[in-house]
Amino acid sequence: HYLAPEAVKSGSAALSAASDLYALGVILYEALAGRTPFAGASSAELPVLLQNSEPPPLRLLAPGTPRDLETICLKCLERDPARRAEQVGQHRKLVTDRLLEEKCRAARAQHEVTDRCHLQPRRDWLAHAPELAELLQPGHEVA
Repeated sequence: HYLAPEAVKSGSAALSAASDLYALGVILYEALAGRTPFAGASSAELPVLLQNSEPPPLRLLAPGTPRDLETICLKCLERDPARRAEQVGQHRKLVTDRLLEEKCRAARAQHEVTDRCHLQPRRDWLAHAPELAELLQPGHEVA
């Protein structure tokens, strides 16, 4: 259930950094939903599901999941490895900027605006997946 679609289809020769992103997406999905994206699928059914189906939306299984976290998880679960790496890399900056904006908004609401809100984005929801936190750190490149 943690193997990327390209590895299931083509074997270990197809493994890459993008395959690791897929596994990270499965781990994150499982941490949030309490199950893997295609839980209950047999070894015969799984390859078909990986090629033809989308995982159930996290909002249905874990309604409290922040939208940004769900989006990054689903980007990691993208079927096409090239798009997976590209989309996660693009979304990393969007998520980081959004979290920074939320921290500054919260600081303004509490009348505690400081320069720190411009330096350190809020990442408390990243405690769910330390690997994802590393992925989102500035300067980390997705291969």
